Amino acid sequence: MSDQRAGDWMKTFTGRQFWPIDPQPQDIDIEDIAHALSMLWGACMQNRSFDFSDGTLGILSEALNEADRKRRFSNGTSKQETGTAAHA
Repeated sequence: MSDQRAGDWMKTFTGRQFWPIDPQPQDIDIEDIAHALSMLWGACMQNRSFDFSDGTLGILSEALNEADRKRRFSNGTSKQETGTAAHA
């Protein structure tokens, strides 16, 4: 087998050289895969400068939704006014 690899290589999180066009089993490290997956966000891209993963964003979104629900129902607003069923 030739030492020549197809295409250009990229540096991975663990510092390995990885040729996306010519991958070899010895080039793959589970830590690189885990890191790349943890960096994915809703637009299905990897981003070095964002602060939230999808998991973190989901938790924060739920916390904000819960705070909004508490705010809306604690000020005397009826269920009917908020669009939810008036009878349960």
